[in-house]
Amino acid sequence: MPKYKGKIINIYGTSYLLGGQLGSGGNGYVCSATTSDNLAQYAVKFLNVDESDAFYSNKKERFLREIEYCEK
Repeated sequence: MPKYKGKIINIYGTSYLLGGQLGSGGNGYVCSATTSDNLAQYAVKFLNVDESDAFYSNKKERFLREIEYCEK
């Protein structure tokens, strides 16, 4: 993850400055992120898969369930 620290990413038109890694697991890692416009703090999860991964479908479904849970 350190190679991403300090990078700026754009998600749905909002820019985020990536910070340090907050955690990691079998499917990916989570790092801190700060918006450039109002300095709000977020956590952003990145998955360690690609579509050729034999478990891509399972990991994608699990990630979508995590999103649904967080929306509650």
